[in-house]
Amino acid sequence: MEKFQAFLAEFEKICLDPDRPLYVRDALVLVGSAVLATRGIRDVRDLDVLASGELFHYLRGRSPTEVIDDQLAFMTPVGVIQVGTRLVSFARGSSLTSFDVFRDAERWKGWRVMSLEHLEEFKRAVGRQKDQEDLHLIKEWRSSAGAGR
Repeated sequence: MEKFQAFLAEFEKICLDPDRPLYVRDALVLVGSAVLATRGIRDVRDLDVLASGELFHYLRGRSPTEVIDDQLAFMTPVGVIQVGTRLVSFARGSSLTSFDVFRDAERWKGWRVMSLEHLEEFKRAVGRQKDQEDLHLIKEWRSSAGAGR
């Protein structure tokens, strides 16, 4: 999960402001493939972050590569980091909200991370090929010997 670790380091650089210390980890939730990376299921291709309004406003001033409504994109040497204030869902069948994700976030090495159950719900509802592949990986991970998950 080297790429995931590199993304986290890049994101911390974006958030760092020596003139205004800001502890951001409580104001965000790592979502998407980051959830899989924290469990060793697979590495990430990009980093998706759900941010509080205050953190989003702060990051908007940190020179994002692209700004579209409530989404920011930062191009880093590792790849794209996307930050949003709401759960972007192409899923019509999911009732999952950003509030749910923040409320039920789990902790991983000081970071808040979307629960695996919420990720599964989201990926089932979206249903793209890559989501189906991730659901298969999660199922394999859950059933692996000694997983106890």
